[in-house]
Amino acid sequence: EGVILEARSVLSTVPDHIPEHLPQESAPSANEAPVVQERELEEKKPEPAAAGLVPIPEEFSVTLTKTAELAKLGMDVDKHSGATVKILKITDDGLVADYNKTALESGKPEIQAKYEIMEINGVTGNPKNMVDVIAESNILNLRIYTGKSRRASSTGLLGA
Repeated sequence: EGVILEARSVLSTVPDHIPEHLPQESAPSANEAPVVQERELEEKKPEPAAAGLVPIPEEFSVTLTKTAELAKLGMDVDKHSGATVKILKITDDGLVADYNKTALESGKPEIQAKYEIMEINGVTGNPKNMVDVIAESNILNLRIYTGKSRRASSTGLLGA
């Protein structure tokens, strides 16, 4: 994902005079098209985003997978905040901190305190049920709301 392939072609034309040490059958006649040599497709990796310059979307999705070594998310949450799970704090030891270590380098937004989890593995609207899914599932598909657009007003007073 995120790999850009770029094809490059090199055009070469045949000179009017062909040196004698080259076999005559390898040279195209004046009526033939120029010889086109194609290089193999070169894999071009996206350049890492500069720290802090990754645009923050209004919402984004993240998939986190628990392992035997790393089985907890590592965040304090408020599951009594309406229809979402509000992230209060990200701890240094957990899946979220592990994800955040490489997120900016790969052009993805970090998960931050004050963001809200809108959906976990398809469960929405009931924060207690959403937190239960975290405890029961090894693969977690999170849809996270950052609040960067919806809460902004034309006067800027409600900006996130």
